[in-house]
Amino acid sequence: MTTQRFRDLDTFRHALRSASMFLPWVRTIFVVTNGVFPCWLKETGKIRFVRHEDIFPDHSHLPTFHSQAIEVNLHRIPGLSELFIYANDDFLFAKPISRDHFFGGTPLAPRRHTARVLKGTAAVQPRQQIPEATVSKHCPHALSISCIKRVWQSDVQRFNRTSATKCRTLWSKRTSPIPTFAEACATAPGEAHDAQTLNYISCASADPTSPCLKENSTVGELADRLLTGGPDFVTLNDNFTEDASGYAHFRQALQGAQDVVWHAAADFEDDAGCSPGDAGWDEARMARDRR
Repeated sequence: MTTQRFRDLDTFRHALRSASMFLPWVRTIFVVTNGVFPCWLKETGKIRFVRHEDIFPDHSHLPTFHSQAIEVNLHRIPGLSELFIYANDDFLFAKPISRDHFFGGTPLAPRRHTARVLKGTAAVQPRQQIPEATVSKHCPHALSISCIKRVWQSDVQRFNRTSATKCRTLWSKRTSPIPTFAEACATAPGEAHDAQTLNYISCASADPTSPCLKENSTVGELADRLLTGGPDFVTLNDNFTEDASGYAHFRQALQGAQDVVWHAAADFEDDAGCSPGDAGWDEARMARDRR
């Protein structure tokens, strides 16, 4: 348990903004948590709050601190559409993406996806495109409820075991349920066989070669790097420790850059619910809510 799991770089706010800006055809965004929600986020016609107990049929599996346990139960979200997209809270869409990019065919079904990581920028090094032959683990996935149910029934013991796993273990790291579901959905009857490619930049703060994170970057420089090469989406992974060189500067620059790139505040934002200095999910807020 590290502070990176609790602190807030305001990435989730900008992730929701990015979906609102660039995927306007999405009708509803379901936000799934253990019951703690950002003080600035309010339920609207587009945003709906879902708690773990709403989707776990066996409440003895709760509380859980394992993302894959949550993922194997996502298809149980009340009101979820048969066809849906799963995205993590550190995925920020960087350009308009049509519904046809995720779903196609007759009848409509999830498309198969490959992912291509854009490494570097023209200003830093020649850009290299690294194709992945299989479905990428860390990217938005097009899924369907019916195909997930079929996969569940094919190996009930495995997925029940995943659901009951409260923390990550060596075994659970090998399960990867979302890519498994995505592969099954893409090969289900009615599949649109033409694969689509998602281009993305991965900004992992633990990676010194990241095209986004350069020591002493200005807000403008960081904002430019987030969009250089025209990615479909950006992943922002916070793996810094507080004593890491340049962390304080990076935090300030990142928050400023996000405001430049994903600038359009959405109608589900309401900072009136936040106390001064408490604009998100920091550790103190989590602790207060637990009490």
